[in-house]
Amino acid sequence: MNNDTAFKVSSYNPNVDFVILEKDPLGWKLDVHSKDEQSIPDGDTYQDTLDQLMPFLKTFVDNNSVWRKYDTGEIVTFWDVLATYFDRL
Repeated sequence: MNNDTAFKVSSYNPNVDFVILEKDPLGWKLDVHSKDEQSIPDGDTYQDTLDQLMPFLKTFVDNNSVWRKYDTGEIVTFWDVLATYFDRL
């Protein structure tokens, strides 16, 4: 994991402790951590594009989710997250 481009996200799903989103050379990675360390369907996935990842992400994240930089814990907006990965929005 590249900690400067990974984000930790709170989840509305009662079974989920947090979600990690990052982009690496293989694509977009979603890593869902459950509260009881049980496997969560569609909780760990790689997708080629953000568009392909969104259906998986929306299962765990909503408008009330809090996005944080993984390495510092600084709270950021979803737009900040996108700006990390794309030069121009």
